[in-house]
Amino acid sequence: MLTPHAAKPIVHGVPTIFFTPTALEDMWSYIDLSHLEIGWYGLVTHRSVLGKGQSFTIEEVYLAEQQCHSTTTELTPKGQAELYSRLMTEDAEKGIKPEDPDYRVNRLRSWFHSHVSMGVSPSGQDDDEFLNFHKGGSSYFIRGICNKRGEMQLSVFFYTANLWVTDCPWKVLTPSNNPRRDAIEKEIKEKVTHLSYTSRTPVTYPPYGGGAQHYAQQDADWAGRFGWQGG
Repeated sequence: MLTPHAAKPIVHGVPTIFFTPTALEDMWSYIDLSHLEIGWYGLVTHRSVLGKGQSFTIEEVYLAEQQCHSTTTELTPKGQAELYSRLMTEDAEKGIKPEDPDYRVNRLRSWFHSHVSMGVSPSGQDDDEFLNFHKGGSSYFIRGICNKRGEMQLSVFFYTANLWVTDCPWKVLTPSNNPRRDAIEKEIKEKVTHLSYTSRTPVTYPPYGGGAQHYAQQDADWAGRFGWQGG
């Protein structure tokens, strides 16, 4: 008779998540310059190579108007509309159409937020929110949770496969200094306001995706310069 055993499943093709230097430096500026649970979108490029697995690159990050508490983030409808409108207008001026693969609104398939000084493990509410991403029909979505200690955990959920991949490694394409820090500090002051209560309204995400995973792998070069750590 066949009997169950202590299975140790192996999943081939665990995705790697790459960050451009500018994207990661902007992210650190958001975290470092704000004492609130600030959140932001990431622009994703997805590549899949037969036999070599999948990779995602976070090319740019965008801060939308939001209301934050030390433990919550609530994007405003006005902030989301302004972000989508700006990206659509800029792409239209460049001749990029909604059906084109480079259309940026359709590539906002990652969401990051800061846990400030707390750990970067996802809360139950963080996990519940990722169910909202799938309602837009996206095949995948990426989540990142970061903190001021330089820790980051990443998650990827492949909706069409009903697969939640955890502990995805991440790397930086090349390191550099960030000339945008002063501009980011000004942007935070303009777009991020402090909430005086702890209730939380579910975030409405763009109509294309969802995902959930969590990771923390130290990239040695980046950690040496910016203090990012695996967790």
